[in-house]
Amino acid sequence: MAAIRLSDFVDPNIFKNRLDEWVKSVRNIRRAKDTDRIWLPGEKEYVIRNQRISNGIPLSRNMIQELESLALEMDIDIEL
Repeated sequence: MAAIRLSDFVDPNIFKNRLDEWVKSVRNIRRAKDTDRIWLPGEKEYVIRNQRISNGIPLSRNMIQELESLALEMDIDIEL
């Protein structure tokens, strides 16, 4: 892995403007049928992370039952 100093190659403001234009051009590409949005790398994960920070991590019914069973075995009170 390596790190580079962006400013050694291009003015950071110019880079940001170019990147913003690229994102706009990708967003404006004609979408496939039944496609609501074009996602950029990492975007879905960013959205999901924020949703889970706000709303918690969704658990399946089986996972809840397993956690409740473990809590009972260990004599721990939990609310799920």
